[in-house]
Amino acid sequence: MTIITSLLNNNAKAMGGESYDYPTHNLVATGDNSSIDLDATALDGEIGTRELFTIARSDNVTNYTVVRSGTDVIDTTNGDSLTGAGMEIAATGNDLQVGVTINELQTTAFDLELDYEIKWDRG
Repeated sequence: MTIITSLLNNNAKAMGGESYDYPTHNLVATGDNSSIDLDATALDGEIGTRELFTIARSDNVTNYTVVRSGTDVIDTTNGDSLTGAGMEIAATGNDLQVGVTINELQTTAFDLELDYEIKWDRG
């Protein structure tokens, strides 16, 4: 998992009492996501619609969960080979917060649950 610089900046704002943004939507992609840059704003080859996370927070741990129905994951009738997933601030735009490289998960018409857990420790 790659924590994008913009998420670290938003976390610093949150700890400093400033206004900040947090990830709200999940995305999946089929492009070359074998290496995700720390300053990336998007994943290569994003497909489908972005789905809204269910978010649960307990102290310094935040859990993000989303279930993507097969119709949202599938871009072609034969399915897709997913190579990346990520967390974005909005339903549209390029403000990637977290990027995950997937080793070509072949999708067909099935639901896919993605769970992210982020734990912040202030040292």
